[in-house]
Amino acid sequence: MNEILTLTVSKLFVRPSEKSSSAMKDATIAEKANATSGSEMIAEMKSKFTQENVDKKIEDDYKPGCMDLERWISIEGPKRLESSLKKLRLNMIGVKRKDFKTYTEDEIHQEKRNVKNELKYYDSAFIKIFARPPAREDKEPMRPLYMYYQNLRKAIQKKAYAKGSSDNGKKSRPSSVDSSGGFSVGSVTSNISGSSIGDAIPESKVGVSTSKFPFTEEEAKKGPPLELMARMGMDNERDLKKQIHDFMKERKHLRKVLDMFQKDFLKTYNRKLRFTKDISPVASEFKRYKELKKEIAKLENILTNLKKKSVK
Repeated sequence: MNEILTLTVSKLFVRPSEKSSSAMKDATIAEKANATSGSEMIAEMKSKFTQENVDKKIEDDYKPGCMDLERWISIEGPKRLESSLKKLRLNMIGVKRKDFKTYTEDEIHQEKRNVKNELKYYDSAFIKIFARPPAREDKEPMRPLYMYYQNLRKAIQKKAYAKGSSDNGKKSRPSSVDSSGGFSVGSVTSNISGSSIGDAIPESKVGVSTSKFPFTEEEAKKGPPLELMARMGMDNERDLKKQIHDFMKERKHLRKVLDMFQKDFLKTYNRKLRFTKDISPVASEFKRYKELKKEIAKLENILTNLKKKSVK
């Protein structure tokens, strides 16, 4: 009995240091258990974010016909934009005014991919509900992100042009705009040459000629008009005039395209067109513009000769 009492009393009077040591051991065991369960939790969370589960989430959240188009545009669409901006760590000011000067080319490409994924996610959610791809007006809620995407594309182009200019600037033939607003090229030492920039672009880069008239300008000036018209599949003067009108209309449209490209280039790069490679995005349009000028001249010569013959 005395021994039992002695042991009981001794337990009541354990030294603080011993208590502390015991408590620390218990805490360590608890921490290890928590760490194990935490790592398992992280692994479980990672497994949930597979593409299959993301697709399933779209299916679960957006059942076909679960909302009308008006609600999507006014409520759900803006929510999708807000969610995407949070994922991309952006706000409305950043989307409009973000400067990419301090970004590397790889960083801009990665940001572009991230934005593209968000835009695709929006489209996928829309398709799940309405069983069709979103039209332009259906994408209106995501307009700020589309504008940001375009800015990223321009930033990539700007980096590429800057790199190309520094590496190959001395090897490229400079180009400029003549007094009539057309594109022309010159050598490094001269101002504007009489040759057009299209002549400096290899045929393989701009495609084959789209001319459909199997005769030269000289033949058009001096050849028998009726015979030339027959070779073009035209029966009368009205057909000839219509073809001239169609070509002039096409040429006018191409002129607008080229003028717009020139203005956009100046706005984007803060300089005028100087090198042959600057115009490469619209090289085929420029070549066609030149061809149309020649084709119209051929047809007008034939029309003039036809009228002269009818007068006689």
